[in-house]
Amino acid sequence: MPFIFLVAAALYAGVRAQEGECLRWAAICGLALALAASVRLVGGPLLVVVGLWALAASGLPFRRRLCAFAVGAAGAAAVLVPYYVAEYAAVGDTGLSRNGVWNVYGRVAPFADCSKFTPPPGTERLCETTSRPRRPFTYQYTFNWYYSPAVRYFGNPHSATPEQTGRAAAFARAVIVGQPLDYAEEVGAGLLRYVAPHSFRGYGGGPSYDDLVRTGLPGFGAIGAAAALGGWGAVAAVRRRRHRSDSGGRLAEAP
Repeated sequence: MPFIFLVAAALYAGVRAQEGECLRWAAICGLALALAASVRLVGGPLLVVVGLWALAASGLPFRRRLCAFAVGAAGAAAVLVPYYVAEYAAVGDTGLSRNGVWNVYGRVAPFADCSKFTPPPGTERLCETTSRPRRPFTYQYTFNWYYSPAVRYFGNPHSATPEQTGRAAAFARAVIVGQPLDYAEEVGAGLLRYVAPHSFRGYGGGPSYDDLVRTGLPGFGAIGAAAALGGWGAVAAVRRRRHRSDSGGRLAEAP
């Protein structure tokens, strides 16, 4: 995938720059990171992280590190500045993502409790009384009309107006400010699943590895994973495949 390739190339170039190689490696590092950010917005923070690493994590003289940092920043600017200029000339606005805040809403909606904060004006309809364990995952809140109050009232990320997206953003910020510990728990569990993929079912925005791959967990398995990821249409497809019986009358498992 392009994002992974660009990040790997940037890190390789960054290491070569840290070894005191030609400054072109610093420029390549900044260029690759900026291209990665244009592919996926999550690449943006890497510009800051790698920049700080370039300044602090080398045995080179500080002046040399500062020079490498400046060259890397120039490489990133060579990609981002023309992009922003052309974008502003075309649409009168700038940004690598117009509606990325919908992902934030999808992250916080599963635990949002309006009794712990005051919802911003115009977002009261996003409040829910359904208990946390019975709410769907991030994906449904971001895109699914059936599950997501924001999608029902404000449209989906692809069709919402700037005003509607702003309301979803205001609600998401209010949840984070009003429930900081709940937010830290949700995001922290999602990070820990990188090293403990079998744990933290339901946290981190979706089903765990066991939910998706294994079938031994009570009440979950293929149908549960389909419900979490694709809604009732996907569930129906799984059930149709499961109910094709073989000649002995046994239920055929979905692949």
